[in-house]
Amino acid sequence: MFSNGLNYKLGLRTIKSAIAVALCVVVSMLVGNRDAIFFAGVAVVVCMQQTQPETVRMGICRFCGTVLGGALGYALIRLSTLFPGFQLGVDLIAIPLSTLLAIYLCGVFRADDAVSIAIIVTLKLATEFVGHAGAEAALPYVFDRVLYTLVGVLIAIAVNKLVFPYKQDDAGVPMG
Repeated sequence: MFSNGLNYKLGLRTIKSAIAVALCVVVSMLVGNRDAIFFAGVAVVVCMQQTQPETVRMGICRFCGTVLGGALGYALIRLSTLFPGFQLGVDLIAIPLSTLLAIYLCGVFRADDAVSIAIIVTLKLATEFVGHAGAEAALPYVFDRVLYTLVGVLIAIAVNKLVFPYKQDDAGVPMG
């Protein structure tokens, strides 16, 4: 689409991703929360796919993985409060088990693309909040992460549909 002197062309998905990230910055400014740029922006970049159905599928996986990771991570935090002074044991047993559970549940729901983010969110919560900030500080983090991931998913879907929409003929062949 756009070429520079290095024989590299910026594709439409790249341009759409940049537009969508700009919208994430605007949302962040409107809500007064800079973390929204990160959570929504990452969701946009991960979810933006070549076609609208692929973007929607990836967005659903991204959102579900974030919700699952938030739930598992929060459960780890609550579990750690039941065993004060046994942090190493909780880490050695519960974190690997939550990883196993995330992979299993994503497999059951056929959401393989959700596995990575579910584990990432779980690990973030387990390492930042377990034994440190605690459950009271974790809940707003989980809420924000889920909310701004959803915002990013919705922005990716909208931009992919409305800006330079992908077109194909009845046989599924890309058109100009």
